Amino acid sequence: CHAFAIVALLGAVWAKQANAAIIYHTCSYGAQLCTANTATGATSVIGSFGIGSTYGNAFDLDGSMFATAGSTAIAKVNLSTGLATAFAALPTFGYAIDVSPTGQLYFMGTNGSLYNINKTTGASSFIGNSGVSAVMDMSFDSSGNLLATVNGILYKINPSTGAVMGTVTTTLGGSLMGIMFDASNVLWVTIDNARTVR
Repeated sequence: CHAFAIVALLGAVWAKQANAAIIYHTCSYGAQLCTANTATGATSVIGSFGIGSTYGNAFDLDGSMFATAGSTAIAKVNLSTGLATAFAALPTFGYAIDVSPTGQLYFMGTNGSLYNINKTTGASSFIGNSGVSAVMDMSFDSSGNLLATVNGILYKINPSTGAVMGTVTTTLGGSLMGIMFDASNVLWVTIDNARTVR
């Protein structure tokens, strides 16, 4: 359950989706949508979300983006402008969001509760509680394996029950903030160097 590799540290941002050499992420404390070039590290601002504290984001199978707007609502993001349009309330406070390989939208609150989210209506269905608190982000690989991050620990989560199936403690010198698998199933992470992993 530990078949993944940590390959990049891009600073205190929340990265979610790789497209060739580009990763989309939130910046300015969740106020803006930005990109980072994985080869050079150069970043660019696309635009303002229009909603603060928009930390979590995830790409759907069709290339559209969802976000946890204000950490309390589910939103769709305009990739050309960065504008986030909220369309439903989240079931609990949180940041972690991702789309499975089968196109299902998942959300995990900071309290460890896992939900399915209807992509059209925003209606949530409770799956289960992982028992893990302070969840920062989560990501699916192409086989449907789901990882969640808390500080310097990666948790493998059962997407059908929310239960923890295994853990890996990292030694990266900071808290893991954002995680995402690229098309090659390489795991990319972002860290907050202002915090120390204990």
